Amino acid sequence: MSTRAQTWAQVIQQVFGDFEAVDNATPDWLQIPGTERRLMVDKLYPKIGICLRFKDHRYGPQVDEEAYQKALTNLCRRSGYSLVIIDASATVSNQKLSEICVSLSTSARLIAQLQGAEEVQRVLLPQIAAAKSTCQQIQDELRAPSIDYERGQRRRRRAQASWRQFQSGWRVFAENRLAVLGVVLILLFTLMAVIYPILLATVWPPNIYNPDTGFDIQIAQHPSPPSSKHLLGTDTVGRDVLSVLLASTAPSFIVGITAAVTAAIIGTTIGALAAYFRGFVDAAFMQIADAFLLLPAPLLMIVIGAQFKDMSPAVFGFFFGAVTGLSTAAIVIRSHALTTMSKPFIEASRVAGGGWAQIIFRHLVPHLLPLAAVFMMVTATGAVIADGFVSFLGLTRAHHNWGGMIFWSFAYQATINPTVTWNVLIPPVIAFSLFAASFYFISSGLQEVADPKLRKDWKKGG
Repeated sequence: MSTRAQTWAQVIQQVFGDFEAVDNATPDWLQIPGTERRLMVDKLYPKIGICLRFKDHRYGPQVDEEAYQKALTNLCRRSGYSLVIIDASATVSNQKLSEICVSLSTSARLIAQLQGAEEVQRVLLPQIAAAKSTCQQIQDELRAPSIDYERGQRRRRRAQASWRQFQSGWRVFAENRLAVLGVVLILLFTLMAVIYPILLATVWPPNIYNPDTGFDIQIAQHPSPPSSKHLLGTDTVGRDVLSVLLASTAPSFIVGITAAVTAAIIGTTIGALAAYFRGFVDAAFMQIADAFLLLPAPLLMIVIGAQFKDMSPAVFGFFFGAVTGLSTAAIVIRSHALTTMSKPFIEASRVAGGGWAQIIFRHLVPHLLPLAAVFMMVTATGAVIADGFVSFLGLTRAHHNWGGMIFWSFAYQATINPTVTWNVLIPPVIAFSLFAASFYFISSGLQEVADPKLRKDWKKGG
């Protein structure tokens, strides 16, 4: 039987079962002064000084229950007994269980103060502690469903608020047609990255369409113009241009996403910590940011790319994102964080006793996320362009990318083919432009979501 289904009789037995009880007790100290009449309690525990009275217990139709309980309360208090009045017909409640716990605590304190009663204390005090523990356990069992329900309600309200906020932001974002176009372009490039390994595993023969070793021996001369078999033609060494273009999409995504996430995490962390702690922490972080600001990320990546030619896309993106996060992102996000720290809700959280971690992660960081999202888009564009530029200079050939395609189109012109292979040059240039534009378009939409002033100015301008 669950605790919620228990009756008061079962609860009383569980809590007070170890104590001597007198039913329907009428002791001398319950005699009404000036009369010979004695009042009665339903349960008397004389050794611990606790009385229980059940409200549904009647002593005749003429008894005024309210007056009876008031007189009973005064007599018990005068004699040093604790009285708990229980409605036996009601369900077990935490309020009444709390009264029982208080009565047990009072009894334990009075018994502990008795002089020369070591034997009584040795027996009763552990029993009272066990009874109180049982009472509190029943309280916890009663409270658990309501706590779970309240937690579920809070999570549901937070989810609903987040969904409403997302809907509001999406409406603003969707009004910007360039931002929507950016999303469409990103989906297109995602499709290119996903479809390439599928085509290579199902439709395209690897000996022809492999971006590293593919060669179509049926074509007499390379490079070849676009055809039904090779939609973008082949390059000077006989590789299918479309397969190389698709193979270069996934590494570009990895570079961009890694750089964006790294820059957002580092920039938001530094900005939030500097704005909250101020003083030495702020000064130290800003000195680091100023130092990295003087060292442009693309220039640094050229140096790093020249030294580490086998750098993977994820490592390249991480370094680019770290430099950006330690410089521009940290400075701008810190400025916005300082404005947020002056808001009344931050001070209210401090007054309520919120620690630094709670204020930063529960209140400050959520207000910095829209700006961090804008930096993610901008950083992704810069990282992909920097990666392509390093490959265009021929400093790295660790992975396929569009910059490498542009590099090889010029390299083959100088060494093998005297003519410009336009079918190799133009597709990666267009891919570069559209990929960078897609992130830029999305960032413009996110800026309107993050900054209502830009939204108003845009509407006025429109």
